[in-house]
Amino acid sequence: AERGCDGAGGGRPLVLDSGCGTGRSTLLFAEQHPDCLVVGVDRSLARLRKGRNVSGAPRETVDDEGNELVHSARENALLVRADLPVFWRLAAAKGWRLRQHRLLFPNPYPKGSMLTQRWHAHPCFSLVLRLGGSLELRSNWRTYLDEALIATHAVAEVASAEVARPEVAAAQNALAAGCAVVEYAHAPPFASEFEEKYAAAKLPLFRLVLELDRLAASSL
Repeated sequence: AERGCDGAGGGRPLVLDSGCGTGRSTLLFAEQHPDCLVVGVDRSLARLRKGRNVSGAPRETVDDEGNELVHSARENALLVRADLPVFWRLAAAKGWRLRQHRLLFPNPYPKGSMLTQRWHAHPCFSLVLRLGGSLELRSNWRTYLDEALIATHAVAEVASAEVARPEVAAAQNALAAGCAVVEYAHAPPFASEFEEKYAAAKLPLFRLVLELDRLAASSL
């Protein structure tokens, strides 16, 4: 992914589409914002392959076993097969700074026993905050986003001696900029298959945007 970004990025602002599924949201965002390099990441090769037919002729990178790792979906978009916590850890270690980070309709793991599998309750949530930028979460389950906001407050309230930690500063920036869970109107073009399905069922959809940088990036 790093090699792909070096080849396709050209110094452009970086957008990360985590849990992109078929890559529909990645391609839509790349089309809408040609000035950015959009990287979609999903752990399922089957899902990524399902959506590849809409993206034209690919450029591929494979591992030693022939498994596709990186797929160049269009001039300013990459689709990457990777486990998200590992990808976030490597990106943070490499010093990636995002303009925008999208987590659209993540698996909510609704049972109470599954709480720690939700991203905001997972140890990797600090990595998400460290990557910075404008973090946007969408869900049809408001509770998921309410919990994400509570988790952001919890990180921001870490003892003052720990304020130097980048995730603490990022959370404090988001709260200082103002953030709230809001219902939004859904209309074509839909960002993902989930958004389209929920819209067809006339279900309410919710979003939460966290501006993690002190000087927030210009609105996309």
